[in-house]
Amino acid sequence: MEDASRALLMSAGVLIAIILMGLAVNFFRSASSVTKAYDRVMQAEEMAQFNSQFTKFLSNEESNSEVATIYDIVSCANYAYNFNNRVVDDPENTVRTADPVILEIAIEKSDGSVIIDNLQKHREIYTELIKQCYYANTDNPNANNTISFYATKVENNQTGRVNYVRFRSQINIDARLELIKQKYNI
Repeated sequence: MEDASRALLMSAGVLIAIILMGLAVNFFRSASSVTKAYDRVMQAEEMAQFNSQFTKFLSNEESNSEVATIYDIVSCANYAYNFNNRVVDDPENTVRTADPVILEIAIEKSDGSVIIDNLQKHREIYTELIKQCYYANTDNPNANNTISFYATKVENNQTGRVNYVRFRSQINIDARLELIKQKYNI
């Protein structure tokens, strides 16, 4: 009789241990799913914040979206340059079509054709761009005649992250852009 009661106590102890282990496994599994969900939310927020730096300028000439100045475009190009340096080993020799993580900035002419592609790779022209493309009338510079730009094309890679942005000015500055392109051989 004494052996039977010990056997029952031992089996009860084993059952309790199995139940506790099952509860621990369930707890860790649910904690893992909470962590994965949190990571997905954080990645989505990070991507939305990243994309908003470029999509805020996406519009046509009639809409009320935010307009960009040449300073904003240069800031976007600097951001693209720094981002590309973080994500790939050799951003100068990598193109967006080969590596969808690369971010490219372009400026197009009034007819929609690209005049300056890969602006982030041509940092030497930033000062000239700012000098030539900030004021509509360079003879009479004032805050009321700055040139506004808007994004005409924003492309995303397969994960949804922006990897290509094209800007166009709201007035025709093709001649100025051609001079810059010729001056710097780009």
